[in-house]
Amino acid sequence: MPVAYGYIENTINKTEKDNVDVIVFSEKQLHTGDEIDISIIGLLNRKDGDHKVIGADDSMQYQNFLEVPESERSLILDYFSYTHQITIEDQVKALEYLAQTLI
Repeated sequence: MPVAYGYIENTINKTEKDNVDVIVFSEKQLHTGDEIDISIIGLLNRKDGDHKVIGADDSMQYQNFLEVPESERSLILDYFSYTHQITIEDQVKALEYLAQTLI
């Protein structure tokens, strides 16, 4: 599955007291510590407050999470909903959330 996991600098998740997490769809081989530009395509909203921004780099053409193939969406949703109740929010909600987390 073409996805990487990281965080967004200069943000703080007030629940975790840590940077906001991001799930990145990419066809590039990314390594720990790589900094990349992404487009925000959604938000994985967790009931426990540990929300995950969903993004895609320029190797992927996704404009929103619903454009991600169903099999990949299911893997993400199954993984992150295993112990927590989640909902998926659109790009607008994701950007609103990020605006609230800037430091």
